[in-house]
Amino acid sequence: MNLSQLIKSSTRITNTTQSLLDVVLVSSNSLVRRSGVLNTTISDHLPVYVDFKLKSRKHPPHYITVRSYKNYSPSLFITDLARSSHDSLLSIFNDGDVNSMLDTFNQTIQSTLDSHAPIKTVKVRSRPCPFVTQDIKDLMKTRDQLHRLYLQTRDDLDWSNFKDARKAVKRMLKDSEEITIWMKFSDIKTTQALFGKLSIKPYHQKFFSSVGKNAADASIRLAEEKNITVEETPLETVYMPSQDLFSFRTVTSEEVRRVTASLPLNKTPGPDKINSRILKDCLPVILGPLTHIINCSITSHTFPTAWKEAEVIPIVKDGDHEVASNNRPISLLAIETLNIFSTDTMLEAMDKKELTALVLLDLSKAFDSINHHRLLHKLANVGASPATVQWFKSYLSDRFQSTRINSALSDPLPITHGVPQGATLSPLLFCIYLNDLPSVSRDSSLESYVDDSKVLLSFPLRQIDAAIANLERDLHRVASWCCENHLLINPGKTKYMMIGTRQMMSKLPTDTSISFLGKSLKPVDSAKDLGVTLDRHLNYDKHVSLLVSSCMNKLCQINRAKNSFDTKTLSEVISSLVISKMVYCSSVWSNTSASNVKKVQSIQNFACKIVTKSRKFDHVTPLLRELNWLPVDKLLYFRDASLTYKCVNNLAPDYLCNKLIKRSSIHDRRTRTHDSLQIPLFKTAAGQRSFTYRAVHIWNNLDKNLKDCSSLKIFKVALKKHLLAKDNI
Repeated sequence: MNLSQLIKSSTRITNTTQSLLDVVLVSSNSLVRRSGVLNTTISDHLPVYVDFKLKSRKHPPHYITVRSYKNYSPSLFITDLARSSHDSLLSIFNDGDVNSMLDTFNQTIQSTLDSHAPIKTVKVRSRPCPFVTQDIKDLMKTRDQLHRLYLQTRDDLDWSNFKDARKAVKRMLKDSEEITIWMKFSDIKTTQALFGKLSIKPYHQKFFSSVGKNAADASIRLAEEKNITVEETPLETVYMPSQDLFSFRTVTSEEVRRVTASLPLNKTPGPDKINSRILKDCLPVILGPLTHIINCSITSHTFPTAWKEAEVIPIVKDGDHEVASNNRPISLLAIETLNIFSTDTMLEAMDKKELTALVLLDLSKAFDSINHHRLLHKLANVGASPATVQWFKSYLSDRFQSTRINSALSDPLPITHGVPQGATLSPLLFCIYLNDLPSVSRDSSLESYVDDSKVLLSFPLRQIDAAIANLERDLHRVASWCCENHLLINPGKTKYMMIGTRQMMSKLPTDTSISFLGKSLKPVDSAKDLGVTLDRHLNYDKHVSLLVSSCMNKLCQINRAKNSFDTKTLSEVISSLVISKMVYCSSVWSNTSASNVKKVQSIQNFACKIVTKSRKFDHVTPLLRELNWLPVDKLLYFRDASLTYKCVNNLAPDYLCNKLIKRSSIHDRRTRTHDSLQIPLFKTAAGQRSFTYRAVHIWNNLDKNLKDCSSLKIFKVALKKHLLAKDNI
């Protein structure tokens, strides 16, 4: 093959042998500048190297603009701000325009801050390994010197000294890595999204700024294509007595001080680049002007223009990050109680020998496509005063948005639809916008959690034809409402299920499909609803299988790096990344089969062995006791009991609390069961799997000292202690 071997010296050297084991073969020596063997102690094989005569394209350096806090002193900054900016801050009280006030406020702080924490453009350099300290580097040099000495002397004592130094380096590296990782995890307060090498494309910014309008326009086109009647006339406002209307009130300096002091330090500042750290430092100086600006905004019904400029950072949800539609903000929310309410409804229908049709609606870009005009009318309808509506009109109008990726910032483009992403008021405004959606359906029930909505209809098998017709009519009403309110339903992602017992499902007709927006929806065997995978019989087999697969995959990755963590940090990592996922919405699926609980137990067993750094076949029960972990069956019971306590003490949503009825509310007789709950009447095992039934039995069987706990925290501590003691018997 006309290949040349470049390596000529030994690549593995011990105290007894020298071998040439690592070779480099090339087809042309003319491309080789030099080659050889490096005398290092990275491993028992010496590394080989080849320097080719090749030209590589250098990447341009990456620069970022940051404030330098190297010489920043809070006390000096406050003193300078109070002395040099006294007149400009006082002028805010004499200004009648809230925008002018805010401009003066920002410019005053920024000009003073520039002299204490100047803005600099710095070159991004690769960071050195954080846990390789100078002491470790010195020991590495000593190790390498001992290795070179042995190569010269071939003395057994020199070889022994080299091995001792090598072991010491490995031990110090391991200890230093553990300490470094522990310190980093101690500083982490929130989960941050990290970006790779991305660059802004013009279509990214165009997509993000127009996504709401595009979705709203698509809903109108959909209505035209499907002959859905859309009412574009202004909504009729329901007038209320003035004393019943909601109005903003002015705030006090103490309220502003308290809110500012509670701001987290790790949040990115807005376009004004004044972060919460600076606001907290100079709060004694700016408290009066800041309070005046806020109150002026309220009394003049005007939201400052400078606070309407937003910077969005795209987060990849799925697929290619270069495709703009694959980038969006993602939030994970706990919605266990609504899932329980829905599944209990379906289990109660099974108990009555009924089937349930479930349609999971998919609303595209719901937050971004809200029509401002309709939102303002709905605010008035729910009781906002005219002045409050005017303030919200100012808050929503004339907004601009830029897209930031690393240090690159796009030009701003106007936002004509939707509510601001990440703003405190946005979820509330969205709920008000969707407030009348559940009243649209007539024969079925509609439940919503933010932009996730579902339609349920329970019926006996003999009425299936009428039920499907009623369901289609209700879905048409929902689609009509969405089009009228400029919300786009995606029929391609809408899921339809039939849910019932095995006996009832076996009697279903072959074709139970429904028509929705011109598409025929056929029943699917399973679908994900608010993070829980539902199946046709609500036995959660698929949910548990997916859960075990996902958690085991994460645990395998953690297991590879477990030696880099101390026990406490390792336990926190596994609790955050695995156990939290394992018990997500557990009160929904804790009624699953014993075999499924055993599968979930395998997750906890693996996690326990990783934390304790035990061997594969070590018995797990003493390890769980060592960590004070409840086994999965008792952990599920613990979480069910905690939610039951919240329901009994009105700490949960009303739709769950109202299902648990105390016997004392039925009769006034003082008996031993006076503080117990009324047992609901269910005829079948399906009904007895409902949370309502299980919660009643859990509460009635609790010891009185647990029922009498004065707070949820005390209840949880006492119950866990009780379960651990019971497990150790």
